[in-house]
Amino acid sequence: MKIETAKEKYPKLFSQLTEEIDGIRDLIVIDENENDGDVDELDEVDAEDYNYILYLTDTLKNVIGDEEQLIVLIKRLDEKSEFQDFFPAEIDLYGVQAEIDESQIARVILDTVEEMLS
Repeated sequence: MKIETAKEKYPKLFSQLTEEIDGIRDLIVIDENENDGDVDELDEVDAEDYNYILYLTDTLKNVIGDEEQLIVLIKRLDEKSEFQDFFPAEIDLYGVQAEIDESQIARVILDTVEEMLS
């Protein structure tokens, strides 16, 4: 998703940003989860169970608010039908099993955040 499109689709989110961003990756890092023997910190997000790893950046976390609001986000994301499985490894790090691509995952997350800001 282009940043211009995101600004139009998520006006509440973008109105609360305190700094200019270059792309969606400045808000959410979405990577395919691959077995990598060198990455110990992500061992709990097993590549066999979750095909994507999502990380919320500090920029997005600041818009969402405190830890209580992040927990609300986790609960809402866990209910999304687009995710076959959802695992919050940490308050800002999630494993997701989904048959949709990275841009569609970003839309699900940003749609949810925009709803929370309403």
